[in-house]
Amino acid sequence: MTPFSTETLEEALTAKLMVSFGKTAAEANVAATNAGLLVRFSGAMQTTSGNIRVLSQSLEAGQQVPAGTVITVQLGDANMTD
Repeated sequence: MTPFSTETLEEALTAKLMVSFGKTAAEANVAATNAGLLVRFSGAMQTTSGNIRVLSQSLEAGQQVPAGTVITVQLGDANMTD
């Protein structure tokens, strides 16, 4: 068995938060899972336009967080404007 260095162990236990803006829920979920994060979705899950995208996320992109951290991703219709 190969021992972990302190840096390797720290990297294994942390994940870098990705930028999800504009991705579909499925794309955001895959990216988060690959980064070692868990996702909680909020907002619109379906619309007549079928253009649901990530509008925001609860933590800043690029932030180092513990693996397994739950991030909240806000979904909405990308065709709608205020």
